[in-house]
Amino acid sequence: LEVLTAENCEITSIVGVEFPKGIRTLSFANNNLVTLPELTNVDFLEKLDLSSNKFDYFTSESLKAAYSLNTLDLSNNELSSVDLRHFDQCLALKSLDLSNNQLKNEIESTSIVWPEKELVQVRELNLSANLLTSIPSKQITKFLPGIFKLDLSENCIDVTPDLDFEDLAKLQYFCDFLICGSNKNLENGNPNGQTQNCSSIVKNLILFKLRKLQR
Repeated sequence: LEVLTAENCEITSIVGVEFPKGIRTLSFANNNLVTLPELTNVDFLEKLDLSSNKFDYFTSESLKAAYSLNTLDLSNNELSSVDLRHFDQCLALKSLDLSNNQLKNEIESTSIVWPEKELVQVRELNLSANLLTSIPSKQITKFLPGIFKLDLSENCIDVTPDLDFEDLAKLQYFCDFLICGSNKNLENGNPNGQTQNCSSIVKNLILFKLRKLQR
């Protein structure tokens, strides 16, 4: 068995479940999972879909034995805290989707524990539709230096051409950056009451500034 799909099954726990040795794809999307146990016997697991569950916390320690993991989808949960420190053995990890959660990066309330070592293998990070108030550019540049695509749209970031992109411009392969769009998680917009929708002029100015810094 290489593919196991158990979606829309009202599953509340997978604690104690032993997966077949050759499993490559697991999908538990649209269930009621609240915790992820440490998965074992998943040496060949490439794709894990945990989207649309009830997670409020995630630690990468649960997947430290998933050496072949390529894609992890944790979108549409209730995550207010994620720990990314244990992905250093997941050398095939390319895509991490944390969109549509409750993650923050305020000084007094940081939701993301970044890796302690570089994850040069990661190419895509989706943090859209969270509660971020600033671009985590220093952390991304330091710990995800190989990133191609970054999605920060639908957050609480005050999007203007004056945003500082100098750190992101240091990324050698960075080519796809999304930051505009209003946050659907907030009924009244951002804390300043401003809409986050970008005009095409602002979008173009941001891209121009980023490209100029990358030269």
